[in-house]
Amino acid sequence: MEINLLKPNDSVKPLVDSLKIAIFQCEPTEDCKIIFINSAGAKILGYNNQADVIGVSMKSHFADTNDFAQWFASNKDSSGDAEFDVQCKTMDGRIHLVGITSSLVTDTSGKTVRIDGVIRDMHVNKKEELEKDIVSNINKILVSNLDIRNVYHNICDELRRMIEWDRVSIVLLEDKGDGVVNFALTKDEYKDSGILTKKMAEEKHFKLRGSLLDEIVKTGKPYIVKDTVSSRGETDAIYAASGIRSRLGFPLEFKGKIIGSINFGCKSPDYYGEDHISLLEKIAPSLAFGVENTEKLDEKLENEVVGNINKILVSNLNLNEVDHFIFDELSKLMEWDRVSVVLLENKSDVVINFAITKTKGALSKKMPEKSHFPLIGSILEKVLETGDAVIIGDTSQGTTDTDKIYDKDGIKSRMAYPLKYKDSIMGSINFGCIKLNYYEKKHTKLLEKLAPSIAFGIKNSMLYERASKAEKEFKDLSETFDSPWG
Repeated sequence: MEINLLKPNDSVKPLVDSLKIAIFQCEPTEDCKIIFINSAGAKILGYNNQADVIGVSMKSHFADTNDFAQWFASNKDSSGDAEFDVQCKTMDGRIHLVGITSSLVTDTSGKTVRIDGVIRDMHVNKKEELEKDIVSNINKILVSNLDIRNVYHNICDELRRMIEWDRVSIVLLEDKGDGVVNFALTKDEYKDSGILTKKMAEEKHFKLRGSLLDEIVKTGKPYIVKDTVSSRGETDAIYAASGIRSRLGFPLEFKGKIIGSINFGCKSPDYYGEDHISLLEKIAPSLAFGVENTEKLDEKLENEVVGNINKILVSNLNLNEVDHFIFDELSKLMEWDRVSVVLLENKSDVVINFAITKTKGALSKKMPEKSHFPLIGSILEKVLETGDAVIIGDTSQGTTDTDKIYDKDGIKSRMAYPLKYKDSIMGSINFGCIKLNYYEKKHTKLLEKLAPSIAFGIKNSMLYERASKAEKEFKDLSETFDSPWG
């Protein structure tokens, strides 16, 4: 016997409305406008009351239009009930898994009058299965490579199965706790493939104050921004301007201490919630461990490079013969397209430049051993003024005369580090990169370890050069006289 749910005085309607399973009826047209739904159905679709759902197209609540087309066609083709598991999109854009069972209803003449169906919220059971699968896959990914940067895009792609995002990043506290280092991935406007399309610069420094991580450090808990447009957070306005409306930050802890956070941004407002936090609770410990492993790998590589450079410096007193080996070692830790050692002359009014440039990743050109430049307007002049490292993020906006020259040559960012001998600056080691804003604090920290050895090597090289010159002069002089014992 068929029960007509459309009659408002039907005695079974209160019972239907009290059911936790969603029951709906819709038109058999391509729009499939809803003509009846119980309260459970309205809730599953994201509405506060049933009246708001009447007239709404079922198609608008399928996250994938292909799923809708298959479901609609199956109702026409099936002699019985059509059963589908699909991703349901709620009124506010949230996506969750539901099961739909439906069939066509005809009148006594055989004419199709509507589609009757039920919707089962499979979110809880499927969510648990999906969570387990995601956690397992991410753990496998982390085990496969000790450097989290090499598999970061795989991790983010796996997370996207349950957490929608347009930007995801890992931010880490620096040693002094006054800034963060950012590893980030962004995604273009929504595409069917959902492929990661852009990797941001690997490491960028930001002030801790006003950031998501700042709030997380203060509370020790996850932090959600429902809408960046109305939020007062200092960084929220920046993200709002780029189209990110909601944000979620989750703490990364190692040995009971917060080392950073994993942050998500979505273009839909009020997107992130408890389900996402629940998943991250299971993944965050492994991510934190992966981050720590990466830090240890970096430390190990840095120690190896510093050790290798010290061995090179000891192996040869003539720095001109081994400088390319030194710079090749440094390229393991920092990028450069031009590197030079600049020394003050006795009068301190000009500098002597020993430089190497590279093309397509290979050392290809050594400039003349001694090229003279005015000290005034050089980056060394800035080093002498400050007594410290100088970083120029954009040569087109640089303050030294030489920045304009390097900008024309394609060098966009520069760094100079002082070389000191007996507490006096004798020159600097300078780097240039074709990338904007490339050099930063981590590079100066590396050079802090190497500069004393390089300065000592240069001094030894200069003494060696003088001794070699004196020996040659003595030999030439002695050859001009006949030996008294000849």
